[in-house]
Amino acid sequence: MTGSPGSSPWGRAAVLGWLAFAAGEGAIRLFDLYRRFPHVDVPSHVLSGVALGATFLWALERAGEPRPYRLLATLGVALMAGLWEAMELVDEAITPDPPHLRDRFVWDGAVDVLVTTAAGALAVALLTRRHGAGESDADPRP
Repeated sequence: MTGSPGSSPWGRAAVLGWLAFAAGEGAIRLFDLYRRFPHVDVPSHVLSGVALGATFLWALERAGEPRPYRLLATLGVALMAGLWEAMELVDEAITPDPPHLRDRFVWDGAVDVLVTTAAGALAVALLTRRHGAGESDADPRP
């Protein structure tokens, strides 16, 4: 089991993923890109999927879960993406978004979940590829 994110390659990837997501989301909000380029939502979901995938790998590693981590981490990404979209639906029902932020069709949330999950699954696959079935450099087990 590892401690801080810096002591694990997956922890470092998680921190970098969240920093990239925060920078992207900050730029989107600062420059009002959702109004001008509605499809900027896709890269935002890709970055969140990557960050979630790395975070789940690191969390599973810290919890000492048996390998492989890939399936559990990917399921975690899908669950979080689904919960986020459900939260957006509740939020929209309570405080309606301005027209440029509203979902354009009923499947928009489903597409968001799919994009986030696919990006998370790809990140998990790439991050664990070097380590076989899901062990990191920091894993003390033989």
